[in-house]
Amino acid sequence: MKPRPTRAVGDVRVSTEGQATEGFSLEAQKDRVQAWCEANGSDLITLRMDAGPSRKRADNRPSLRTALCEACAEPGVALVVCSLSRLVRSVRDTLEVAGRLEGAGADLVSLPERIDTTTASGRRPEIGPADAMSRAGTGSSS
Repeated sequence: MKPRPTRAVGDVRVSTEGQATEGFSLEAQKDRVQAWCEANGSDLITLRMDAGPSRKRADNRPSLRTALCEACAEPGVALVVCSLSRLVRSVRDTLEVAGRLEGAGADLVSLPERIDTTTASGRRPEIGPADAMSRAGTGSSS
């Protein structure tokens, strides 16, 4: 059985100025990431943020690229996000991020979709990121 990660990297994103302060704000997302870490005994080693328009694609998110490098630097680190829609907006990018993490021995945790590859059920192939995106209604390819 794979041990739960003791270290985590958080990634939060908003795509409009209004989201930065209202609704699912950066602060609200940070609080949820920190709460997951506390509940699961993981130290939040860093929290990366992207704010502003045109940040939905993985290749246009400098903080996501940094967070991925940090999460993949050593096995057993979890990348924790508040939602797949806050991580990226396309199935292709989701699968690329998940594959990179898996290849490095790191994990992906997306809170509302209950994707948590730190657990045995979270690693089951039929409960993969693409399936979760489809269930959550975020399976767009844009």
